Amino acid sequence: MINKKHVFTRVSWKNLIISSLLSTPISVAAYFWFIQPTNFISKRYIAAAILLWIVLAVGIFCLLRHFKHKIDSIGQRIFYITILLCLIIASLIGIFAVGIENTPYNLFFLPKHSLVIENANENENEVIELIYFDSGLEDESLSKFIIDGNWERTENSLTAQGTQKGSLVFEGWLVENPALSFQEHPNGGQVNIYWDGQLEQVRLSSYESNKRHVTNTNTIEIPIFNQLPILIAGILSITIFLFPLMLELVKIANVQSKESISREIVSHFRLLSIKKKDVLSYLSSPYRIILIIIFTILFLPHVFVVVKDINFVTAYEVDPGSVIRSIIRLYDITYNMNETSHARYYGWTYFSINFFLLIPVYALTALKIIPTDYYFFVSIRFIFFLIGLTSVLAFFEVAKRTLKHNFLSFIAAMLYIASPITFRFFYFIHPETTGLLFLFLSILCLIRFNEGKAEDYRWYTFGLFSLVLSTLSKHVFLITALPVLFLYVYFYCHHHKKSIFRFLISKQFAMVLLASIGFSILIFFIINPYAFIKPERFLTNQRNLFFSHAGAGSPLTRLEAIKAWINIIKSLPIIYLTIISLPFTILGAVIFGRDQETGKMLYIVNILTSVLFITIMSITSRFIIYNAYFAPIYPFFILNLISVPLYVIRKWNARRPIKLLSQLALICFLFVVLVGDFSDSIPMGYARFMYQDSVIYKAYKYIEENIPNGSKVSYDAYVAIPSEKEITACLFWDKCAEDIEEFQPDFVLFYEEYTFNGEYPATERLNNYVNDHHYVLIDTIETVSVWKKPSD
Repeated sequence: MINKKHVFTRVSWKNLIISSLLSTPISVAAYFWFIQPTNFISKRYIAAAILLWIVLAVGIFCLLRHFKHKIDSIGQRIFYITILLCLIIASLIGIFAVGIENTPYNLFFLPKHSLVIENANENENEVIELIYFDSGLEDESLSKFIIDGNWERTENSLTAQGTQKGSLVFEGWLVENPALSFQEHPNGGQVNIYWDGQLEQVRLSSYESNKRHVTNTNTIEIPIFNQLPILIAGILSITIFLFPLMLELVKIANVQSKESISREIVSHFRLLSIKKKDVLSYLSSPYRIILIIIFTILFLPHVFVVVKDINFVTAYEVDPGSVIRSIIRLYDITYNMNETSHARYYGWTYFSINFFLLIPVYALTALKIIPTDYYFFVSIRFIFFLIGLTSVLAFFEVAKRTLKHNFLSFIAAMLYIASPITFRFFYFIHPETTGLLFLFLSILCLIRFNEGKAEDYRWYTFGLFSLVLSTLSKHVFLITALPVLFLYVYFYCHHHKKSIFRFLISKQFAMVLLASIGFSILIFFIINPYAFIKPERFLTNQRNLFFSHAGAGSPLTRLEAIKAWINIIKSLPIIYLTIISLPFTILGAVIFGRDQETGKMLYIVNILTSVLFITIMSITSRFIIYNAYFAPIYPFFILNLISVPLYVIRKWNARRPIKLLSQLALICFLFVVLVGDFSDSIPMGYARFMYQDSVIYKAYKYIEENIPNGSKVSYDAYVAIPSEKEITACLFWDKCAEDIEEFQPDFVLFYEEYTFNGEYPATERLNNYVNDHHYVLIDTIETVSVWKKPSD
């Protein structure tokens, strides 16, 4: 009697269905990856793929019948585990080793485009000669152009002479950045090139004979449903081929070992299990409720502000716009953070969170189910809002467990929200709040580790996990992560009565260190795999970031930069008071904290780390001097400043009225700081709601209403080109700095007096360009000048 444990061994017709299904993705992948020609559909090759499908189906059917008893002996658990492992490995190979950018196009669903080349010669002796055409798929024969008018075919080119109108027309597939090549010479004429109706004018005259390459600067986007199914078919094919091999490995593996690992995983997640009563108990705290309400009132409205046009978003808030562009770009280049404008440098944890959470929204937008990018942009800002809110609640928990005073912990959380240093990072999209969130979570794990007498190592696992995610948010969090790791070692040695030195040279520590490094590398790979797949590119990006941050090209000397940082520190009372009282507080902790060893060490490490962070930042950063760079450490200065007088009050065994007066004095001081911070921060946040009063928005509307379609515009970062306008735009700080003479813009819009750190040569060069070429000043939009190319 046949055992019905598996569908493979029930009846033959089901084997036939399974054989047909398994052979389908293999045949599809084989056709598109290896059989399909690059730029045309052939019935002969389609027939070859169908024949391959029939052969595979018959072969798999015979194999299933032959091995049905072996298949029947496999336990269902091993069977499903093997499928899951194969699918994971195949997905990693397909997504990261191959990538969607290397996936062939599905020519059956590839949209057709038009390319028109018009003769625009102004003199009878002018000549146009087209010598090369690349559709983006491969080099195309010039015979694919349909001739209309005075164009003539030669052996290797298409030519047109004189002013008689004529055109070349191509209807077919164009992808990414198709390109044309013309022959330049002294009698070279002028052509009008229409890429899907979008005009590009090219002048071909040159003193010497050269080849002139013309590339469509507006990348032709390919619908997501074109390449993605082909990549999925490839992944499924790899899964099918891996299955027999992985099945043997899984059978050989020790089942008991797997059960042990499974129990460990379940144990770790049980530690984090949340019950309904836990949530209700957590939300019953009035301090948490007030924090949630205040944070929501202050920052939820920002979710719906500046979300209309990515060009405007980038001009109005450069870094948030760059971050949003990078998130969008990750879907186009298969999660390759090495190749995006912002993610190539830092913020990898933040980008990873957004990438996976926004997949449904991006898919709906790409499929035009959601008509505009508005909901995608709002989703990005809402995720950022949730990260900020969670970081505030996590900091409140850290303060409550360290200060052991609910009201002062609430004040500490309010100071974290209110400070101009951190306030802007609750609406200005940047990875600082992400790094702080995971840093706070790691400290909470550290506190639980200490409270459990360093017996439950699961808190160390989750603490290390959070520290790695914090460090991967931004490099500076490494400065805060290392002291936390030291405290894990210290608490372990303290509770187990071990010498720190002996533990550090022990075999036990070596094993923990190696396991921790391996675990951290695994998390790093999952978050940013291309840092390992393409390490040269990754290291080059990091080197460029370091040298720019350290002040390469900065007009300030090291001493001038340090003086500027000192002035900023003096303007921040919480940081300044903590630093000048450092010798006394450290001495006091050493002398009076003998009865609280773990609390004393926690305070000493905290304050030394805080001061070290400020020192490193002040010494190393010369290019941008800005108090927001202190955001990753500012919450810990808040804890330092509150904990010292609170400890003195508790230690001072005086009468109750004196203690109450002392606490009242501390609260009054913190209240004054809080009011001062909010008086600076709230107007700063309110100004963002008034973005329509900004010069950037006014310039945006001016272009929308006054610059005609088909124009070429060069502009600086104070200007945004409306995405819906058919304008050939070139940001001067980006690529126009080198080729503005060749670009020859019709309009130039820029802020003539803009400087950065006292100088900015790009602004000066734009001034020289418009003056040297006799551009006419036609309008001014507050600080932005509008220059027009003179008419011939």
